[in-house]
Amino acid sequence: MRTPRPTVLVVAKTPAPGRSKTRLVPPLTPEQAATLAEALLLDTLDSCRAQGHPPRLLAPAPEVPAIAEVTGGAVPVLAQEGRGLADALRLAMARHLPAGPVAIVSSDIPGLPPDSLDAAFGALAEGADLVLGPSHDGGYWLIAMRAFHEAPFSEIPWSTPACAAVTARRAEAAGLRVAKLELWRDLDTSVDLAALGRASLAGAPRTARVVEALRAAGLVPDPPPLRLVSSALVAGNPWRALLDDRLCDADGRASSYTYLAVPRAVFCVAVTDDGDLVLVRQYRHPVRDWTLEVPAGSVADGETPLDAAKRELREETGGVARDWRHLATFFPSTGHLSLRADAFLAEGVVLGEQVPEAGEDVHVVRVPMAAGLELARGGGFPEGQTALALLLAAPHLEPRVREAAGDTRGPRLPLVERDQAGLLVRRLYPDGVDPSNITKLLANAPDTLAVLAPLLGQVMNASTVDLPTKEIVVLRVSALNACSYCVPTHVVAARRAGLSDDAVAALIDPPPLADGGAFGERERSLIEYCDRLVRDAATVDDALIARLRACYADHEIVELTVLAGAITLLNYVASGFDLPLDPRTLAS
Repeated sequence: MRTPRPTVLVVAKTPAPGRSKTRLVPPLTPEQAATLAEALLLDTLDSCRAQGHPPRLLAPAPEVPAIAEVTGGAVPVLAQEGRGLADALRLAMARHLPAGPVAIVSSDIPGLPPDSLDAAFGALAEGADLVLGPSHDGGYWLIAMRAFHEAPFSEIPWSTPACAAVTARRAEAAGLRVAKLELWRDLDTSVDLAALGRASLAGAPRTARVVEALRAAGLVPDPPPLRLVSSALVAGNPWRALLDDRLCDADGRASSYTYLAVPRAVFCVAVTDDGDLVLVRQYRHPVRDWTLEVPAGSVADGETPLDAAKRELREETGGVARDWRHLATFFPSTGHLSLRADAFLAEGVVLGEQVPEAGEDVHVVRVPMAAGLELARGGGFPEGQTALALLLAAPHLEPRVREAAGDTRGPRLPLVERDQAGLLVRRLYPDGVDPSNITKLLANAPDTLAVLAPLLGQVMNASTVDLPTKEIVVLRVSALNACSYCVPTHVVAARRAGLSDDAVAALIDPPPLADGGAFGERERSLIEYCDRLVRDAATVDDALIARLRACYADHEIVELTVLAGAITLLNYVASGFDLPLDPRTLAS
């Protein structure tokens, strides 16, 4: 009797800037991320062939022609069925298993571990019902079966660190025998890039070349201080799972970390045309209280975050919005949850009949927009994700609040969005990255911005003068000029550059600088220099210059002086046009 030939399917999407490896943008550009995605895909296909198992591609139906072009037509391409990853895996497995054992492989990995396909099919031949190749992010890079079973695809927390563990537990609860292959790494974040060793790239020459080029360009960070040894599922359901991870540091010391794995979620700031915020009031058992929140919920498998936001608004409030804007992506509690969240602004909302999920008791509350934003600024929303979403939406809603209040302080100049930007400055609007509001304002004068941008980039970024020193100048000068845009922006930047909270507080206090404290003579001489430059440059005397030259090279003094002038220019522009804060500054 002839032994059935195993089937290998590689799940993939067409590598494309702005759509591939978006969690790596930044630090990568969209083009670099797409190049990396293509290298991973082609190396994985080659790896399957090298192990004696010619693969077929499994791609979303609209992408079949494009992905066939990427592979040069050398690999058969099949259209995914259903909606989302769960359907794609489940239906492909069910369709191909009658012809023999099937392994479905991710294309987000740097090729396959050596001999892994033979190991998977060998485990099936020895009696395993399900084989999983676990990945470092808690998902799996391979799933293989010899007969179809529904359990591994039922009630799984997809796209969370609990995915592989819950899949194995569901299978075992259904009486299936589960085998596991070695832990492997897929590439989704810059930490994944940093953790790649030469051994894991041995069978992936294209990926190795791309990663080496990124490393040479300074785009790959240092490896993380902890290595994942194992991950155990303590308890779980499709909405949240408790994981206990075993970790090891560089010195071999072991530790454990317990946290919740949670699917991606969306938070929707909904506003009607008559100026009301649409909120919901519901009982939250963990805090034993009723809370006032924006409409929110989890992203279902196969949904985009925007699709999920529209669904949650409809379910919880009966609302449909005319206009949607993505505000930010953020992690609400990095020490306790894997949750990745997206905030949206929905305008022109018209309310209808609620369609809540079973068991939900949700009450719609309408709050005047001005009162709601003031409440958020004053800490009046105990539910933190709601407060953050409202603060992110505030810059977009404040003009409406002022207009409704009859505020006639004078119109601001418009902020120029990417599709309106002139060709001279289009490069300052990279795909997937929202420029700062100061860039958008200056883009009203593209000739000027085209000249200013290189100068500002040179003097404000790290050079022979380190970034903390530059942030001292920027924050001090902005505080002296009372710039309500640059001060909050550079409080955030200064902390990121490594300045302590005490140092930041001292910089934004009015002169003179208090004795002692966070700064030594080097920094104190520079701060006094900034104070005199801004208040009266004629008071900069020989004695102060001598103090500076004892601490800084002459070229550093010149560069820091130019920086003080450049940030003063930006202070005047931002203050003169009452520039609103960037959403990412509010989020920080």
